Amino acid sequence: MFSVSPAEVVTITIVALLVFGPQRLPEIARKIGKIGREVTRAAQELKTGIEREYDEATQPLDQVRRQLGATIEDTKPKSATEGSDSSDSSDSSEGSDPGSERADE
Repeated sequence: MFSVSPAEVVTITIVALLVFGPQRLPEIARKIGKIGREVTRAAQELKTGIEREYDEATQPLDQVRRQLGATIEDTKPKSATEGSDSSDSSDSSEGSDPGSERADE
């Protein structure tokens, strides 16, 4: 997220020591550590919850996508075979006439 240089850490520690005193500083450091752990845990729980909700929301879409892909794959060889047979015969007859006319011109 952000970087803190060692000099900045030392400066912050010295200022905290002067403001809070040596007796309260360990207590404050423990509280800061505890808050940091809680924030990290809460962020991880939030991330996990969002990922779970996303997966639940996209699962039906993934199923439809797989079914659509299977349907396309099932129909593709048939239409490609039929399309290539009909297009080969029409393309070859059309291709020879215009090509020969262009060659003559």
